Amino acid sequence: MPLHAQEFFAELDPPFATGFVIGDSYYAALAADSALRLRIDFAPTIRHGEYDGLRLTVIHPQRGALHVETLAFAEHHTFTQRDTARGKSPGQDGYARIRDWHPSGPPPWQGADLTGLRQAVTAFTAMWTHAPAAPSSGHQRERTSAAPNLDAPGLRHPVGFWAADTDFLDLLHQATLLVFDFAEYGTLDDIPLSHNLRYAREGVRDTLGLPIEYGVLAEAEAVAHITQTAGRPYGPGTAAALARIDALSAEVQHALVKAAAHRYRTPKAPPALTAAPTGRPALPAPAPAQAAPGRTP
Repeated sequence: MPLHAQEFFAELDPPFATGFVIGDSYYAALAADSALRLRIDFAPTIRHGEYDGLRLTVIHPQRGALHVETLAFAEHHTFTQRDTARGKSPGQDGYARIRDWHPSGPPPWQGADLTGLRQAVTAFTAMWTHAPAAPSSGHQRERTSAAPNLDAPGLRHPVGFWAADTDFLDLLHQATLLVFDFAEYGTLDDIPLSHNLRYAREGVRDTLGLPIEYGVLAEAEAVAHITQTAGRPYGPGTAAALARIDALSAEVQHALVKAAAHRYRTPKAPPALTAAPTGRPALPAPAPAQAAPGRTP
């Protein structure tokens, strides 16, 4: 095999009890009691047979790809020593990349330092297999009867009305960004947009500890931005808008989700609010009267 994947993943030594290499990909269960699976591939560049990192995909047996993360060789110093010895620097052709252009010879990743990649894979695995950490003592609050615990222990509920809890609003913002990630990366595997969004609330629950009943808010925020970016109003016609988006090519859906995520991350400043002197909503001034033809006012 040109990439010598079996030897590569043996040297990478991912933190799993059992793992298998099939072709150039590595597969493993994230945890013994979990249905989630992890696939690790070499991340291709736009050039055939060239790779600049590892692509980690979290897969559910029924729901498909839940999340995709790319670990770049350059960011994890995988080939820093090799490229320094070759006199290559960032921006030059072949820097921090490997190629399987030759049918034989030594592994293209020979000389790799896999320490950074191994640490990143371990940290990524911990995010999906460990329960969300409890809030720090500075943010712990008494829970009221208005916010009962409807899910498993360890989830983060708001105190009182959710929109008045600033910490919880920040969590919802993070959850919406994660929904965009689910939608964006799912389209890379040719999964229609609506299928990627269907289980997003469960994904943010498992990743951020956001209860299911509030995860719907993050889904709705993401859907609103996606449909509006597509030129459709968010409302009764949303289902039809999503169906039309599903009918587009995977590339177009991916680009649409990226544009919507950018729109969400960089919102326009709202217009300044001014109060009417009477305390009532300000009304537009009436249009000036027009003189009738042939007459003077």
